[in-house]
Amino acid sequence: MPSTTRRNGRRDTPPPRTGSNETEILHGFLNYLRTSIAAKVDGAPEPQVRTAAVPSGTNLLGLLNHLTFVERSLFLGDDVTDWQATFQAAPSDSVADVVARYRDTVERANDVLDGCTDLGAPVPRLRPDRPAPSIRWALTHMIEETGRHAGHADILRELIDGTTGRGSAFRSRSVARRSAAPLTGPRSPAPRSTSTHEPTAGPRSCRAASSSTAPSTKTSATPWQQHRYVSRRCS
Repeated sequence: MPSTTRRNGRRDTPPPRTGSNETEILHGFLNYLRTSIAAKVDGAPEPQVRTAAVPSGTNLLGLLNHLTFVERSLFLGDDVTDWQATFQAAPSDSVADVVARYRDTVERANDVLDGCTDLGAPVPRLRPDRPAPSIRWALTHMIEETGRHAGHADILRELIDGTTGRGSAFRSRSVARRSAAPLTGPRSPAPRSTSTHEPTAGPRSCRAASSSTAPSTKTSATPWQQHRYVSRRCS
Protein backbone atom coordinates (compact mmCIF):
# COMPACT_ATOMS: atom_id res chain seq x y z
CA MET A 1 0.00 0.00 0.00
CA PRO A 2 1.16 3.64 -0.33
CA SER A 3 3.61 4.83 2.28
CA THR A 4 2.72 7.23 5.04
CA THR A 5 2.38 10.84 3.92
CA ARG A 6 2.08 14.10 5.80
CA ARG A 7 -0.85 16.41 5.20
CA ASN A 8 -0.92 19.77 6.95
CA GLY A 9 1.60 18.50 9.47
CA ARG A 10 -0.26 15.32 10.38
CA ARG A 11 0.77 11.74 9.75
CA ASP A 12 -1.61 10.05 7.36
CA THR A 13 -1.74 6.58 5.82
CA PRO A 14 -4.17 6.24 2.89
CA PRO A 15 -6.29 3.10 2.37
CA PRO A 16 -4.47 0.04 0.99
CA ARG A 17 -4.26 -0.80 -2.70
CA THR A 18 -5.18 -4.46 -2.44
CA GLY A 19 -5.54 -7.10 -5.13
CA SER A 20 -8.51 -7.32 -7.45
CA ASN A 21 -10.38 -10.22 -5.84
CA GLU A 22 -12.92 -9.90 -3.05
CA THR A 23 -10.94 -11.83 -0.45
CA GLU A 24 -7.85 -9.64 -0.80
CA ILE A 25 -9.93 -6.47 -0.64
CA LEU A 26 -11.81 -7.51 2.51
CA HIS A 27 -8.67 -8.72 4.27
CA GLY A 28 -6.69 -5.68 3.19
CA PHE A 29 -9.17 -3.10 4.44
CA LEU A 30 -9.79 -4.93 7.71
CA ASN A 31 -6.08 -5.13 8.48
CA TYR A 32 -5.66 -1.48 7.55
CA LEU A 33 -8.33 -0.47 10.06
CA ARG A 34 -6.98 -2.83 12.72
CA THR A 35 -3.52 -1.31 12.41
CA SER A 36 -4.90 2.22 12.46
CA ILE A 37 -6.86 1.88 15.68
CA ALA A 38 -4.06 0.01 17.47
CA ALA A 39 -1.66 2.82 16.53
CA LYS A 40 -4.19 5.40 17.70
CA VAL A 41 -4.33 3.85 21.19
CA ASP A 42 -0.65 2.92 21.48
CA GLY A 43 1.26 5.40 23.59
CA ALA A 44 -1.77 7.37 24.78
CA PRO A 45 -1.17 8.88 28.24
CA GLU A 46 -2.70 7.82 31.53
CA PRO A 47 -5.20 8.50 33.00
CA GLN A 48 -6.78 10.25 30.02
CA VAL A 49 -6.67 7.09 27.89
CA ARG A 50 -9.27 5.44 30.14
CA THR A 51 -11.20 8.56 31.14
CA ALA A 52 -14.68 8.94 29.66
CA ALA A 53 -14.89 11.85 27.21
CA VAL A 54 -18.67 11.66 26.68
CA PRO A 55 -21.67 10.95 28.96
CA SER A 56 -21.98 7.37 27.67
CA GLY A 57 -18.65 6.52 29.29
CA THR A 58 -16.77 5.87 26.04
CA ASN A 59 -13.00 6.02 26.47
CA LEU A 60 -10.06 5.36 24.16
CA LEU A 61 -8.63 2.30 25.90
CA GLY A 62 -12.08 0.78 26.31
CA LEU A 63 -12.70 0.94 22.56
CA LEU A 64 -9.69 -1.25 21.81
CA ASN A 65 -10.55 -3.59 24.67
CA HIS A 66 -14.06 -3.95 23.21
CA LEU A 67 -12.74 -4.69 19.71
CA THR A 68 -10.53 -7.43 21.16
CA PHE A 69 -13.62 -9.18 22.49
CA VAL A 70 -15.46 -8.72 19.19
CA GLU A 71 -12.58 -10.31 17.27
CA ARG A 72 -12.41 -13.23 19.67
CA SER A 73 -16.17 -13.73 19.65
CA LEU A 74 -16.53 -13.57 15.88
CA PHE A 75 -13.43 -15.44 14.72
CA LEU A 76 -12.23 -17.50 17.71
CA GLY A 77 -15.60 -18.56 19.09
CA ASP A 78 -15.45 -16.99 22.56
CA ASP A 79 -18.69 -16.44 24.47
CA VAL A 80 -19.16 -12.91 25.79
CA THR A 81 -22.04 -12.54 28.23
CA ASP A 82 -21.68 -8.84 29.08
CA TRP A 83 -20.82 -6.71 26.05
CA GLN A 84 -21.20 -3.43 27.91
CA ALA A 85 -18.44 -4.46 30.32
CA THR A 86 -16.00 -4.90 27.44
CA PHE A 87 -15.93 -1.12 26.92
CA GLN A 88 -13.89 -0.80 30.13
CA ALA A 89 -10.34 -2.14 30.42
CA ALA A 90 -9.35 -3.64 33.76
CA PRO A 91 -7.63 -1.13 36.08
CA SER A 92 -4.60 -3.44 36.22
CA ASP A 93 -4.23 -3.45 32.42
CA SER A 94 -1.79 -0.89 31.04
CA VAL A 95 -2.08 0.66 27.60
CA ALA A 96 0.72 -1.63 26.42
CA ASP A 97 -1.17 -4.67 27.78
CA VAL A 98 -4.39 -3.83 25.93
CA VAL A 99 -2.62 -3.00 22.66
CA ALA A 100 -0.52 -6.17 22.76
CA ARG A 101 -3.57 -8.29 23.56
CA TYR A 102 -5.47 -6.79 20.62
CA ARG A 103 -2.60 -7.38 18.20
CA ASP A 104 -2.19 -10.94 19.45
CA THR A 105 -5.92 -11.56 18.96
CA VAL A 106 -5.74 -10.17 15.41
CA GLU A 107 -2.90 -12.59 14.62
CA ARG A 108 -4.94 -15.51 15.91
CA ALA A 109 -8.03 -14.39 14.02
CA ASN A 110 -5.99 -14.12 10.83
CA ASP A 111 -4.63 -17.62 11.40
CA VAL A 112 -8.22 -18.84 11.26
CA LEU A 113 -9.13 -16.67 8.27
CA ASP A 114 -6.06 -17.75 6.31
CA GLY A 115 -7.46 -21.27 6.25
CA CYS A 116 -10.81 -20.18 4.85
CA THR A 117 -10.89 -19.97 1.07
CA ASP A 118 -14.66 -19.84 0.57
CA LEU A 119 -16.22 -16.53 1.61
CA GLY A 120 -19.65 -18.15 1.59
CA ALA A 121 -18.65 -20.80 4.13
CA PRO A 122 -19.58 -20.31 7.81
CA VAL A 123 -17.03 -19.04 10.28
CA PRO A 124 -15.51 -22.07 12.07
CA ARG A 125 -17.18 -22.82 15.39
CA LEU A 126 -16.17 -25.12 18.24
CA ARG A 127 -19.75 -26.37 18.41
CA PRO A 128 -21.13 -27.35 14.98
CA ASP A 129 -24.70 -26.92 16.24
CA ARG A 130 -24.16 -23.21 16.92
CA PRO A 131 -25.26 -21.00 14.01
CA ALA A 132 -22.45 -18.94 12.49
CA PRO A 133 -22.37 -16.16 9.88
CA SER A 134 -20.50 -16.57 6.62
CA ILE A 135 -16.86 -15.54 6.31
CA ARG A 136 -17.98 -12.74 3.98
CA TRP A 137 -20.51 -11.41 6.51
CA ALA A 138 -18.02 -11.68 9.38
CA LEU A 139 -15.30 -9.79 7.49
CA THR A 140 -17.73 -7.10 6.36
CA HIS A 141 -19.13 -6.69 9.87
CA MET A 142 -15.63 -6.52 11.37
CA ILE A 143 -14.68 -3.81 8.86
CA GLU A 144 -17.80 -1.85 9.82
CA GLU A 145 -17.22 -2.34 13.54
CA THR A 146 -13.52 -1.50 13.48
CA GLY A 147 -13.99 1.48 11.17
CA ARG A 148 -16.73 2.89 13.37
CA HIS A 149 -14.67 2.69 16.53
CA ALA A 150 -11.52 3.87 14.73
CA GLY A 151 -13.43 7.06 13.97
CA HIS A 152 -14.35 7.40 17.63
CA ALA A 153 -10.70 6.80 18.54
CA ASP A 154 -9.55 9.54 16.15
CA ILE A 155 -11.62 12.11 18.01
CA LEU A 156 -10.78 10.84 21.50
CA ARG A 157 -7.03 10.77 20.87
CA GLU A 158 -7.06 14.29 19.42
CA LEU A 159 -8.94 15.50 22.49
CA ILE A 160 -6.32 13.88 24.74
CA ASP A 161 -3.06 15.17 23.24
CA GLY A 162 -3.73 16.59 19.78
CA THR A 163 -2.54 13.50 17.88
CA THR A 164 -4.19 13.19 14.46
CA GLY A 165 -3.84 11.06 11.34
CA ARG A 166 -4.74 7.54 10.30
CA GLY A 167 -1.93 5.54 11.89
CA SER A 168 1.18 4.04 10.36
CA ALA A 169 2.04 2.47 7.02
CA PHE A 170 0.88 -1.12 6.67
CA ARG A 171 1.23 -3.63 3.88
CA SER A 172 -1.85 -5.74 3.26
CA ARG A 173 -1.68 -9.27 4.65
CA SER A 174 -2.89 -10.52 1.26
CA VAL A 175 0.26 -9.04 -0.33
CA ALA A 176 2.76 -9.96 2.39
CA ARG A 177 1.21 -12.31 4.93
CA ARG A 178 3.81 -12.18 7.66
CA SER A 179 5.52 -8.85 6.93
CA ALA A 180 2.89 -6.68 8.65
CA ALA A 181 5.05 -5.52 11.54
CA PRO A 182 2.22 -3.59 13.31
CA LEU A 183 0.42 -6.89 13.90
CA THR A 184 3.33 -8.43 15.79
CA GLY A 185 4.53 -7.83 19.31
CA PRO A 186 4.66 -9.34 22.78
CA ARG A 187 1.83 -11.70 23.54
CA SER A 188 -0.47 -11.04 26.47
CA PRO A 189 -2.98 -13.24 28.28
CA ALA A 190 -6.27 -13.67 26.47
CA PRO A 191 -9.01 -11.22 27.45
CA ARG A 192 -11.41 -12.29 30.14
CA SER A 193 -14.35 -14.23 28.75
CA THR A 194 -16.31 -17.35 29.54
CA SER A 195 -14.16 -19.58 27.34
CA THR A 196 -10.84 -19.59 25.50
CA HIS A 197 -10.56 -20.86 21.94
CA GLU A 198 -7.28 -21.23 20.09
CA PRO A 199 -7.12 -21.81 16.31
CA THR A 200 -5.66 -25.14 15.28
CA ALA A 201 -4.95 -26.68 11.91
CA GLY A 202 -7.97 -28.30 10.35
CA PRO A 203 -9.10 -29.16 6.82
CA ARG A 204 -7.24 -27.24 4.14
CA SER A 205 -10.37 -25.35 3.12
CA CYS A 206 -10.87 -23.85 6.56
CA ARG A 207 -9.09 -24.08 9.90
CA ALA A 208 -11.30 -24.90 12.85
CA ALA A 209 -11.15 -23.37 16.31
CA SER A 210 -10.51 -25.58 19.31
CA SER A 211 -10.54 -25.07 23.06
CA SER A 212 -9.18 -26.61 26.21
CA THR A 213 -12.29 -25.54 28.12
CA ALA A 214 -15.97 -26.22 27.66
CA PRO A 215 -17.97 -23.51 25.91
CA SER A 216 -20.31 -21.37 27.98
CA THR A 217 -24.00 -22.23 27.89
CA LYS A 218 -25.21 -19.14 29.73
CA THR A 219 -26.96 -17.73 26.68
CA SER A 220 -28.75 -19.22 23.70
CA ALA A 221 -28.00 -16.33 21.34
CA THR A 222 -24.92 -16.61 19.16
CA PRO A 223 -22.05 -14.18 19.85
CA TRP A 224 -22.53 -12.36 16.56
CA GLN A 225 -26.26 -11.95 17.23
CA GLN A 226 -25.59 -10.60 20.74
CA HIS A 227 -23.04 -8.12 19.46
CA ARG A 228 -25.42 -6.68 16.89
CA TYR A 229 -27.63 -5.38 19.70
CA VAL A 230 -24.92 -3.86 21.87
CA SER A 231 -23.00 -2.07 19.08
CA ARG A 232 -25.18 0.98 19.65
CA ARG A 233 -23.06 2.28 22.55
CA CYS A 234 -21.02 4.89 20.67
CA SER A 235 -23.61 6.02 18.16
